[in-house]
Amino acid sequence: MVKFFDQILFGHTSTLNVNASQTVLQPLIDAMVMEGSYALKHPCYNTLLVNPDDVTCLHGAPWHALYTQKIMGGDLPGKNMTIKNNDNFH
Repeated sequence: MVKFFDQILFGHTSTLNVNASQTVLQPLIDAMVMEGSYALKHPCYNTLLVNPDDVTCLHGAPWHALYTQKIMGGDLPGKNMTIKNNDNFH
């Protein structure tokens, strides 16, 4: 409420350095996105097997698609072999 009066009603500039806060917090936010944190979005619990790709909810954790499966699967023997993962929250 003090901030509202000070900045909106009295027209003073903000003393909060948003850019510095973002610089400090960005790695934490990136980690929360990669883990699929429920603090950022709710999981898509729409179906029993495969959740829909929807911007309003989490399909799964991006970390698993990008890293976990490759780490657990190890090096694949063929040149044109890839791992495709469809991580879902249930």
